[in-house]
Amino acid sequence: MALSPPVAWRSPRADMEPAASVCFGPMLEAVAHQQSLKFVSPGRASRRLEAEGLLRGVTFADCARRWGALWRSSSCWLADGRSSDELAQAFQAPKAFSWFLSHSWRASGFSKWLTLQHRQIGGWRFLVVLTACNFAITSTAVALFAWLRLAYDCDSHEFSVHVCMLRDGPKADDAVDLAYSRFSLLLELATTLVFASLWLALMSYGHLLKFFDPTRDSAMYFLDKCSIRQNHASLKASGIRHLGEFLMASERMLVLYDSTYPTRLCCVFELAAFCWGRGGSNDVRIEVIGAVPAAYACAVVGLVISIIEVVPRSIAVHSGLDDYSVRFISTMAFAILMVLAPLLIWIVGFRSSRQFSDSLRDFQTQHAQCADASDKALIHQFISQAWGSAEEDGITAFDNFVADVLRTRIERQMRSCRDLCSLVGPMAVVAVNMEFLKASVRLVPVAMTER
Repeated sequence: MALSPPVAWRSPRADMEPAASVCFGPMLEAVAHQQSLKFVSPGRASRRLEAEGLLRGVTFADCARRWGALWRSSSCWLADGRSSDELAQAFQAPKAFSWFLSHSWRASGFSKWLTLQHRQIGGWRFLVVLTACNFAITSTAVALFAWLRLAYDCDSHEFSVHVCMLRDGPKADDAVDLAYSRFSLLLELATTLVFASLWLALMSYGHLLKFFDPTRDSAMYFLDKCSIRQNHASLKASGIRHLGEFLMASERMLVLYDSTYPTRLCCVFELAAFCWGRGGSNDVRIEVIGAVPAAYACAVVGLVISIIEVVPRSIAVHSGLDDYSVRFISTMAFAILMVLAPLLIWIVGFRSSRQFSDSLRDFQTQHAQCADASDKALIHQFISQAWGSAEEDGITAFDNFVADVLRTRIERQMRSCRDLCSLVGPMAVVAVNMEFLKASVRLVPVAMTER
């Protein structure tokens, strides 16, 4: 994919001191190669990375298919040289990166993978397919049941499944006979299968993408585990030294945010350097990885509560409670879930935004964590060379930039509610569909006759 016209990397002090004219990208190059300061184009950066054997990217389909290996953060796995070598050899050298994936390896690997799936598939596409399939199957089942009743002029009890339940009581023969319509059970089963099949398609999207959308599969991602070799000290140091070239060779940045992200020095440095190179945060997208799993988990819970009404009704009969009372209780529980779940998702999103802002405001380079002491020293060297001046040392200037300029830009970018609305959407789809399902099931009389 061709890059847009290159943008000159300005000095990190350019906005605070307009007189400064030193370029930021060449500074990273000077630290890496000890050469004179000069602008490095994206094409030249890619060729240099390729010459060094570091230009390796991963497609989204590979991220989806190989998430067990790509997102695994076990220290034992990273120490296994054979696993790291095989992983590095499995990917190709792109001309440029469409996305620079910035994330913390201390976060949940499955949550990051699921967030990336939701982000790339598009929440609205998933909602449209989910809504269409559920309503189509529900309407078809209800129409079929109504046609059979009119065609054969029969009572719904002839199409019922009888379940014998014992009541708690002093009499041994105290039992009831429940009659469930076969069509209501098939209706619920069909809805469950549709939802399960869509989840299966979501989980296997990486494999489906290879066959149905090969052009989208060609988009390349920068993932540090692929391009920065973790088990070779010299190659790892070389990859970190070329971090500026990796950033310049990327069109956009996707931040998979969690609470550990602002505590990692490398993560904050990547975000700060990219924002300075692009002159803003328009090319940066931030995804809260905790909100997506919570949204889909609540949708599944709500679906299960509505579908398995046989279980609470059987428990009610067994305990001697009134069947309609339990129906009311289950409906109220589902309604409460439908109200609380979106609210909790919104709270997670806005709380993460506030936490991110506060963490950037209080960020201190000296206290930030790093996986290795040598990596931390190398990044400190980057910061000192790029942000330092005769009036102020680079570490202090970098902290001030993160607390002021970067925090303001990130706050503006995270105010968008579009992504949170796409997360609340699955709950609304399930709620509307289940209300329609319950209305159709009421067409089926349920007989409860004592023996």
